[in-house]
Formats: sequence, C-alpha cells, structure tokens
Amino acid sequence: MKPNLLRWLPILLACLPLLLWRTPWSLLLGLLLLVAAHRLLARWVPDAFAPEPDAARDWRSHVPAAALFSGYPVSVDRVLDDTESEIGMGGPRFASVLLADGMLVDGVRLQAPLVTAQDAHGPCRALLRARGDAMVLADLATHTRYTFAPVDGPPAAHLLAQWAGLPDGERAAALRAAMACCAPEPCVALRGLWLQPALRADAQPEDVLERRLPSGRHLQARTVLPPDLRAARNPAQWVQRPPNALWLDGQPTPHHVIDLDDVAESPDGRTLVLHGVLLGPTGAVREGVYHLARLTPGAAPHWFTVRSWAQQGGQLWRLELPHADNGGTVTWRVAVFGHSDVVLAASATPPEAITLPTDGFDSPTLRLPLREDVVRLLLPVQADGAGRSSDAERVTRG
Repeated sequence: MKPNLLRWLPILLACLPLLLWRTPWSLLLGLLLLVAAHRLLARWVPDAFAPEPDAARDWRSHVPAAALFSGYPVSVDRVLDDTESEIGMGGPRFASVLLADGMLVDGVRLQAPLVTAQDAHGPCRALLRARGDAMVLADLATHTRYTFAPVDGPPAAHLLAQWAGLPDGERAAALRAAMACCAPEPCVALRGLWLQPALRADAQPEDVLERRLPSGRHLQARTVLPPDLRAARNPAQWVQRPPNALWLDGQPTPHHVIDLDDVAESPDGRTLVLHGVLLGPTGAVREGVYHLARLTPGAAPHWFTVRSWAQQGGQLWRLELPHADNGGTVTWRVAVFGHSDVVLAASATPPEAITLPTDGFDSPTLRLPLREDVVRLLLPVQADGAGRSSDAERVTRG
C-alpha cells in the first residue's frame, strides 16, 4: 500500500468499533485505536504522514516587482504591521512603526498614543514599548533614540497619556527633559531607513556580495532592493536577510540567495552547491532550498533544486553542511530543527530515508536514504535536460 494511502488506516480502524457495537465504549476504543495506529505508522512508515508531493510544484523564484517598494507615503509616521502578542489571550497589540525621518521602531504598543512634539531643535516622538514599563523617545532631527523607563512617579503608559494632553510647547519640553535622563542611541542609515546599530549589523549594507571559489569561478549575490525602502508596504521585512539575485561568472541565473556563506564546490570544479531561497510573487521568502549545478566547460550550467528541509516522523529535518565530490556526488548532514549543535536529538527517531521535492530530475521528488546522519545525492550527468531513469535510480539508492 502506498504511504499516502496508509494515512487513512487509523481513521478506518477508529470507525470499526462504532460500526460493530454502537456503544459509548466503542467511541473510546476507536480513539485508542486511532492514536495507536497513528504512532505505529509514524514509526514504521515515516512517509505515511509526509506531505503529498506536488507534481505541478512551481519552482520559479519571482523577482520582487517595483510596485512592492512604492505606493506608501514617506516623511509621515505610519504603522507597518499589527500583531497580537498573545493570540486569543487578549494580550497587547504591538507593531513596528516607521517615523517621519525613516527611523524604524519595533515592538510599539498600539493601544498607547504616539506622542509628537516640535520645538526649536526639531521634531521628537514618544512611543510605548510593548513589553516592560518603558518608552522609546526619538529625536528625528539627529536620528537618535532613547529608552526611557520611569523610576519614580506614574508608569510609562500613564506618563505618555499625560504628555499627550499637554500643549505642544510643554509636551516638547517634557520629552526633552526625559531624553536628558537617558543615554543616546544614535541610529545608522540603511536604504533610506534609520536603524539601531544591532539591526544594521544583521542587515546587508552592500549592494553586491562576492565570493571567489577555489576553481576560480566567481559568485555574486546582487541585491534586488531599491536604494530607498521608505515607500514600501513593510520596509521592516526587507531589512534582515534581504534576498539577492545569484550571478555566476558574471552571468545572471534564475536563482536567489540570502548570502554566499553556505557554498560547496567539488575539487574538480564541476559540481556546485549553495543554499538559496525561492521568492514568492510578493517577494517574500517562500521556501528554503539548495541550488545545485553541473558545470561543463564551454556549456551553460545545468541547475537542479532540492528543498533544504523535510517533515517526517513527527519531526522537521534540515539539510546542512553540504559537501561536493568529483563526479557529481553531493552529501549533507541531516539535523533536527532547533538543534544547532546536535545532529540528531536523543528524543528523535531518524527516518530510514528523507523525501524531498526537487526540480531538474525525472521525478518531482527524491527519496534519499539516511545513513549515519548523512544523505547522498548523485546529480545526473546530462547537461541538456533532466536525468534519465537510470540516473534517478542511482540517486534514490544513495
């Protein structure tokens, strides 16, 4: 029986006592059979509850459209997104806020007012933090922020409400007095935005990332972002881990990457593996993948794509530390999501094989045997199309 059909077996077993006896105890017995059958199948047939492969899977990576970065006002304060801190629990709603100068402030409580003021030194703002008794004060003229936590007197939320009711001159004086009690936190510029240094360090300020491989091949990751993000719908989503277009030896490819850190090349320079992403129509990262290429001198690279993770046996598994050998053999270490230093968690039962959606092969999925925490993939030799059935069989056998 095919694995995707076995997933219905626990439900059939659960219905059997109800059909035979029609008593209250039949319901309990059916539930016990459902749980037991599900656990046994998850252990003995890991692929039974894996997502069904999508033969028509769209492996295109979409270039973000110019319209994604325009259409929203600049030089005004606006809320970027709205999130419940405790969904269904009545928790405070918080958001990221883009101030008029381009300063990005995250974790702002939406129930509290945004206090604005203007004096001879320029505009300033006060916003309530989502967590903790503190607020963010922003000097827009100098692009400097302050974290103000009242020591004595009313809580930050009450103090902010008091400031909101003051005349503009008194309000500005109150904000300036609070700033004088705090250490300044100068922001740094990135694509029209003003960010905290920690966010700026995690972002990618360069337009082009470059890496020269041992074979002499030249990789480039060229940004797909405009120089100014202030008019985008949500500039915050583009700040960290921004997508880049992949170029190889000065030529564009149809692929996208976040960086050029996770790259492997075979000693003969004929096989290339690098971690990448697929971008959806909105430009957001839709899938984590590995891009693989067979490189033949004088011919265009032949690309393959393999998803970088799998869900089997009740666990999420990821492929990491790619290694490429001569002849088109690629190996990965398999680790459990959430365990960066442990290959296989003690509580996890590794599956016999990892099933991955792919592009570039005869089959839309490949089943790679897992041996000693490692899976192995043999790329087809053909440079003019997907591998033949004999190549696919060699791949699935590892």
